[in-house]
Amino acid sequence: MSHALSQAVRVVNLDSEQTPATIAALMGSYLDDFDSDDLTITTSATTVSDVDYIDVSVSFPFDATIPFVTIGEVTLDVATRVPVISSTQ
Repeated sequence: MSHALSQAVRVVNLDSEQTPATIAALMGSYLDDFDSDDLTITTSATTVSDVDYIDVSVSFPFDATIPFVTIGEVTLDVATRVPVISSTQ
């Protein structure tokens, strides 16, 4: 999940016209090994101190299995805030 998030960050850095919706679609394609019904991808545009960002987060429920220990389901989460870099900056 972290690698897919890094790939999405690169796409945003190369193309500032990307929208949160296209980033979510990219993340879904990068994570096609995961069961897409369980995968939650959240993206949103935000501005902090006049700088535009896209917040991207991914979560996935994971059944941890350790012999002789009952852990159950654990949610794996990764998130980042990507600056939208303009070609004129």
